[in-house]
Amino acid sequence: MNSFAELSQHSRFYVTEGSKATLTRGVAATSQSGADCPPYWFSGDSTIILGAENKSSDSPLTDTFATWEIRTDKSSIQHFKNGHLVVGCLRYFGGLHSYQKDSRADVFLNGTLIDGFALRIIPPQHSDYFHRVQLIKLPNVWPLSGCQTVYTWPLRKNILALGSLQHAAIRIDRGVRWDIDYVSLIVES
Repeated sequence: MNSFAELSQHSRFYVTEGSKATLTRGVAATSQSGADCPPYWFSGDSTIILGAENKSSDSPLTDTFATWEIRTDKSSIQHFKNGHLVVGCLRYFGGLHSYQKDSRADVFLNGTLIDGFALRIIPPQHSDYFHRVQLIKLPNVWPLSGCQTVYTWPLRKNILALGSLQHAAIRIDRGVRWDIDYVSLIVES
């Protein structure tokens, strides 16, 4: 595979804000939702916190599942060579976290499971479990360059939809939170 510096010169970036998610089940909060969450949890209007529970109501006994539509260029998808799904959070200690070891998260693109994993890492100066694997170095392209916590997954052409609309989805266990500011596809054609 090419180095990312080479990849970024020939790539297109398709980005949607985390707050534009469609919640299928579970709980989530944005700065506009009026949820009982402290304002400092949100980096801005782009942030959604999957799994954020409203303290004044009963917590659902379910996982959380959210989807995003990412508009792409048909030509980029038809001539796909390499690519990545990227989920970014502006805050360093945002991202994906849980107070319970081995809580799980699953990531999908167009209905295909890309990755499923358990949270097992406690960073220094923190009490929650995290999953912190950055597979690629991101290019200096806003808004991805502004994200301090980034998750990336390489893509195969056979999981991309042939049209101009891709569907990313995330499922997290109950008790897990995932602060998301941007969901994006990087496509080299």
